[in-house]
Amino acid sequence: MKCRYLKLAVVVTALIAVTCVAATAAVYVSAGGSVWQLNDGLTAITATTGGFGTVSRIAAMPNGRVLIGNTGGSLWQFDAGLTTITGAQSGFGGSIGGLASNADNTILVGATSGGLWKFNSALTAILASTGGAGTVSDIAVRASDSSFYVGCHEGTLFHLDGGITSAHWTGGYGTIVGVETTSTNRSVIASSAWNAIWRLDPTCTFFEGVINLPSVSTVTVGTDDSIYVGGDGVVTHLSSDVVTTLGSATGVGTVTATACVPDGSILVGNANGEVWRFDSTLTMQLGYAFGFGAPISSFAAPVPEPGSVAVLATGLLGIFGWARRRRS
Repeated sequence: MKCRYLKLAVVVTALIAVTCVAATAAVYVSAGGSVWQLNDGLTAITATTGGFGTVSRIAAMPNGRVLIGNTGGSLWQFDAGLTTITGAQSGFGGSIGGLASNADNTILVGATSGGLWKFNSALTAILASTGGAGTVSDIAVRASDSSFYVGCHEGTLFHLDGGITSAHWTGGYGTIVGVETTSTNRSVIASSAWNAIWRLDPTCTFFEGVINLPSVSTVTVGTDDSIYVGGDGVVTHLSSDVVTTLGSATGVGTVTATACVPDGSILVGNANGEVWRFDSTLTMQLGYAFGFGAPISSFAAPVPEPGSVAVLATGLLGIFGWARRRRS
């Protein structure tokens, strides 16, 4: 009986530890030519690096590394602590307009030159490339099949297979400023020209929902597939079907970046270099930071690598096995 209680206590302790790690995960913020790592409450800068010219996009990889792209067409890969460059590429022919990392840590880069490149996880080898994508403004990964959605300023959305060898496209969205995906394989498009948000079916052939707002500058899909839209002085929370307004946060200035953190909270950055962290309902402010010296250009929030779940499961099975051996 004592052994059973001990086993339960160890398992509960392990789960609490994992929960605490997820809850205190760092977030990354870019503004001007620098990138900062902040704690979850936005109360402390835990790491920083700079000298990138003007950072246009950052992204966190499942393996913990951080991608940093600038308006000069250069890209760097750093370790999670922003202390070591682990890879670099340049010559993309325009500003880095979109960055994404797949579950296998391969990397997709899109530039305003219209080019798309898929790299290995170390950022040392080009696995595939293509052109003619227009002025790339955002990239999102569809996790179910590792395919990509690529949005362009010209109003065109491309859906590319994982090897970026074939694509389906649809257009007429004005100026696309953001593209996201849902857990149900829908694409979500934000247009600043039409001040509209669309949700498309999985094949990108018809609208499943559309809403017009006073202003649209960013879009983010939450962990529950609801949608957060940044605008002029407000972040609006929409239902997953893009029909119902669930809430809003005001007084946030001109929103230039938004992102969803794995715990469901929402990051909001503005043109004055301020950052907020709200709960998923936008009713509670969880953190605030300022003084970044330039408009917030991008956020990145680490997502635990799928393999870490397997490691945890293996460890728990080992605990159970140890308990059984002790009883025998």
